[in-house]
Formats: sequence, structure tokens, C-alpha cells
Amino acid sequence: MDSDTSFLQDGLHFLFDYQIVQTVAETCHPAIEITCLTILPENGQKVNSQINGSIRTELVNTVPMPNGDVLYDFAVLLENENDVPIQDAYGIAFSVNFTSSQPTVAAVNFNTQDGASLSWLGNTQSDNDAERILCIDTVFANPTGGKIDIGITRIDHQPISGSGQICQVACVATIEDWGYAMADFGGESELLTLTVDNIRLINQNNEDIPTKGITQSIDIAAIPPVSVQVQAILEAAYLPEIGLMNTYLSSANLLPLTQPFAPTPWHYNSDYEQLLGQSQIPNNAVDWVLLELRSANEPDKIAEQKAAFLLNDGSIVDKDYVQLFGFEKGVRFYTLNPAENYFVVLRSRNHLAVMSRTAISINNQTLAYDFTTSKTQAKGQGQLKALNDTQYALHAGDVNGDGIITVNDFNRYTKQLGNSTNSYSTADLNLDTTISTTDFNLYRTNASIIGIPEIRYE
Repeated sequence: MDSDTSFLQDGLHFLFDYQIVQTVAETCHPAIEITCLTILPENGQKVNSQINGSIRTELVNTVPMPNGDVLYDFAVLLENENDVPIQDAYGIAFSVNFTSSQPTVAAVNFNTQDGASLSWLGNTQSDNDAERILCIDTVFANPTGGKIDIGITRIDHQPISGSGQICQVACVATIEDWGYAMADFGGESELLTLTVDNIRLINQNNEDIPTKGITQSIDIAAIPPVSVQVQAILEAAYLPEIGLMNTYLSSANLLPLTQPFAPTPWHYNSDYEQLLGQSQIPNNAVDWVLLELRSANEPDKIAEQKAAFLLNDGSIVDKDYVQLFGFEKGVRFYTLNPAENYFVVLRSRNHLAVMSRTAISINNQTLAYDFTTSKTQAKGQGQLKALNDTQYALHAGDVNGDGIITVNDFNRYTKQLGNSTNSYSTADLNLDTTISTTDFNLYRTNASIIGIPEIRYE
């Protein structure tokens, strides 16, 4: 079932398809998500006839989204055994109510199938407004109570007769506190309940066509994320005298509020990690890093990726770490299959990326891997650098992030020398806010080291 909707960033996303099978509605005042409503008329009766039917609900699909939202596809149908035409139909209206947290609606749109309208009431296509007959009106009827009213009407205000499915409507909404409710990775068996009611059928005179609808509740179950817990050290940021990495960028407030991996070569164009202020950056943050998970069955294909913060002790946490009391260090991934094993790829802005030697299993919604304990923890030869007898780190010097330390990295270093102090630059290999000969020496030591094919951008 196709849907043309946009999604919000944080929280829980729901897609509700209302297959409206017969009758119609009027304008609406929205109220909060929706599904698919199918309305059928009773034995050949016309406009003011009673439509006897009952509502049943079906969970069609559950799709976790990479930003932590979850797309729930429900069908809610009002059915009758007899599929007979209704006369002079013009619109339909109904309400959706939530019994818990106030959701935020992103969009309410018509669904189509293979580009064709799913309605006898009119054309629902949105790509050609000249041919469109149906419109949707949504209004928050009760912002604090989690209620949306939805209306579907003909733009030309002309009645039409018919039977069967009027349309499918997709509605997307977000529960803003979903991430916090899932902080312990335990999930909830029933986090949210919605009901569909107040179904009205109207003719072109805005007169009600009597209907009979049975209000029914739908319980929506939470889907717990996988906590990916990775340990790593950046060679150039390591301070052997204290056994930790430096936090100079964080102390100087130079770490950006937007993840830095959108440009070439990474092209990670996600705004999920967008921060509201410096208070969301952990005090012991070293820098942003990019985590990738790849299925053991398709190691060349990214299953899911997230930008996160590398802390000075080598742990990696996502953006909500400082907001969630007692939150275990890790990065939440929402689309992984717990039954599969995954390779872990870790990327830095200016250190050579690494990939786990083997694919790792998920146990109790947790995937853990430590790149620091052995030189063989990374796939390939010489992909980690020994700091001492027991600790290993990513090689410094990949200034352009392409997976190979070459003269191209030196050229990028020289171009950034003009912006050498108090800067957030890839040429600042040791992350001390200054581009200097120290950074050049780090590059020179590791020049000609080549990353494995799986992590290279070519």
C-alpha cells in the first residue's frame, strides 16, 4: 500500500490507512492520526438510509525508522455484507483519539495504487491539481487530549453515486517522548491506544447521511531499539599520561550542533542528530563519529548508520545520552534484525575508518564490539595502530576521509592551514583546535596506509 507522506524527526511515527468504502464526509478539524476506513451501505438504500456495519482493525505492517520513529500501518474498516450504491455522496468525516501522549501530526495524505486513485468518489492524485477532485482537511480539535478530526470532500461540490472504496488515507504522527520511554531498551507492551469514532456521511447540502459506527480501540506496541555499544580510540587524540583522549573541541565549544558527515565523501544527510544547544553535547565528548552496521549477508551494503559522540574513555553514545538519566552508553539503532549478525564500521572525520573482523550477533537487544583490545579486532592487515601493549587505535591522517592516507590528504592539510586556530577542521588531526606541524607529523607517519576495500570511497 503506497503512501506519500513526510515524517517528523524525533519520536514515534504512525501510518494509519483509512479505506473509506462508501459514503462521504465534510470538512474536518484534525485531531491526530489515522488509518484506513472502509464504509459500505446497506441493502440498496439511498441517501438518508441507515448504514449498518461494524468496525474491525488490522495491523498491516510495522516499520521502524532510522531516526527512532516507528511507522505503524493499520487498517480500520467499517463493513457491511451488501455493496450497493449510495446516492448523492459528497464527503465523509471522522475522528481519531489517542489515550496517552499528545502526538504531533506530520501529514495526512491520500494513498494511491500504481499511480491510480483508490476512490470512486473522485481522483485523489496530488501530482496534478487540475485533475484532483478530493481534498483532505485536518484540524486539531483537542491539542491537549490527542484528538484529530479528518474530513474528505469533493472540491467541485458536486454529489456522486457509487459504492465500494472511497479512498485510502495515510496519516503520519509523532510521539515526542517516544525515545525517552524507550531509554532502558525494555520497551512497553502497549504504549499507545487510539480509537476511531464520530463518523459522518454528508450530501452536498451538508446534511448527515445516518450511519452506524462501532468505536473500537487499537493498542500499539512499542518496538525496542538495539543498543550498539562500541569502544574505540583515535590515535592523535589519545593522551598517554592520563589514558584518555582529549576533549579540547568540546571544551572550546567547537563541536557543531549538526553532525558533520553530510559533505563528501560520507553523504550522510540525516538531521536526526540535530542538537538544540551545547548542553546536549556531553562534557567528555571528543568528536562526532559515524557508525555503520552492515548485515553479514550483505557486507558491502549499509543496513543502518548513525552519527554519534565518541567520549574520552572510548565509548560512543547517541545524542540523547545526556538527557536520559541512567542511560547505558551506546547508540540506538531501530531497523536492525535481532536474528541477524552485523559488521560494525566506524568512521572519523580524519582517522582511517575500520570494520570489525567478524559479524557480531545481537544479544538481549545489544550489539557490543571493542576495537581497542587487539590489532586483529579490525578486518584486514595493519588497520589499527598500537598505542601500548594493550590498546589499539584508529590511524590518524585520513584528512579527506576517503579510506586511504595519501598525498591528497596532505593537500587538504595545506589548504586548511590558513584557518589554523580555534577551528573545527579535518586537518586538525589531534583535535586540539589548532592546525600545526604536529598534525603534519601525524599524517607523515601514517602516509601510504590503505584501508580495506569495504570502507574506502572510490
